[in-house]
Amino acid sequence: GDPLVVGLYVDKLGEFVEDPETFDIRILQRIEPGLAGFFQYWFDDQVRLWGEERHELNPRVRVLLALCSLAHGPLNQDDIQGLAPDLFGGRRAVEQGAHDLGRLLIGDGRGQGYIFGHPRLADFVREEILEHNERCSHGRRFLDYGKRAIDEYLGGQRGNVPEYVIRWHATHLWDSGLPWAEFRHLLTPWWCAEWERVDGT
Repeated sequence: GDPLVVGLYVDKLGEFVEDPETFDIRILQRIEPGLAGFFQYWFDDQVRLWGEERHELNPRVRVLLALCSLAHGPLNQDDIQGLAPDLFGGRRAVEQGAHDLGRLLIGDGRGQGYIFGHPRLADFVREEILEHNERCSHGRRFLDYGKRAIDEYLGGQRGNVPEYVIRWHATHLWDSGLPWAEFRHLLTPWWCAEWERVDGT
C-alpha cells in the first residue's frame, strides 16, 4: 500500500492500544482506500470527538488546514492569528486547532511552525479538499497579512516584519500575478536589513 496512507493508519491504530474496547474493525473495513478515504474517516471521527462544540471548532480546523496547505513554509501561532484573526483571536484557539490536526501537522507553533508532516498531505488538501473559492479567499489572506505587516512596520506599530512575511511574501505576490508595483517595498534597504535579521546573510 501507499506508505503515507499506511503510516496514517498506523498512527491511528496506535490510539487503540490504551483503550482496545473502542476498536471496531468494521469501521476500518468500510473506509474507502487511499488518502481520500482516510480524510473522510478522520473528519467523521473528529466530528464525533467535538460533539456539541463541532459548529465552533470545525470552521477553525478547516481554515487551519487551508492555511497550512497554501503556505510556502511553516506558520507560527502569530502568523495564524494574523492570517485569520476572525477565527483565531488568541493562542489558545490556534493550539486547539493544531491539536485537532495532530495526526497531520508537525510543529508546536512556537519554536517550530506548523507544517504538514508530508508534502503530499498539503497537496491533497489544496487540490482535493478545498473548493476553488476557498483557495482564492485564503490565498488573499496571505496577501493581506503581508501588506498589513509591512504597513504596520513602516508606521511604527511593530518592531519588525514577521519572518514568514520576509521569506514568502514575494512568492505570494508572484503567485497572485500582481503588478510589479506591489513589489516596491521588497527592493528597499530596510527590507534587505530585515532579510539579514531573519536569515543572517
